[in-house]
Amino acid sequence: MPRPQSEGPDGAGGPALHPALARVRPDDVASAPPAAVARLSEHLQIPLGELRFYGERKQTRTGHRREVTRYLNWKPAKTLELKELDEFLLARAVEHDSPSLLFRLACEHLAAR
Repeated sequence: MPRPQSEGPDGAGGPALHPALARVRPDDVASAPPAAVARLSEHLQIPLGELRFYGERKQTRTGHRREVTRYLNWKPAKTLELKELDEFLLARAVEHDSPSLLFRLACEHLAAR
C-alpha cells in the first residue's frame, strides 16, 4: 500500500502515517518512548522528525481514523449488537475473572460475526 501524502502542521506537504500505526499511535507522539518512535519511524520508512508533527492537526487524526476504519472494514455497532456482546461477556464473566481474557474473547466473538 503506497504511503499517502498529507499536509504537515505548517501547511507543507509531507508523508502521512500508514494505517498500521492505528494500533500503536498515541495522540501525542512526543510522549511515546523514543525507542518506540524510532522503531515506528524505521518500520514506516518515515524520517524520525516527521513523526513529531503527527496529530497536531485534529483533521489529520480524524482523517486517518476514517482511513483505518475503512481499511480494517470496521463498522459501528448497532444497539442490538451491543446488547448481544453484553450478554456474551456476562456469560463468560461468570466463568472467568481475567479482564484480558474477556477482552480477547470479545474480540474473537466480534471477528467471527
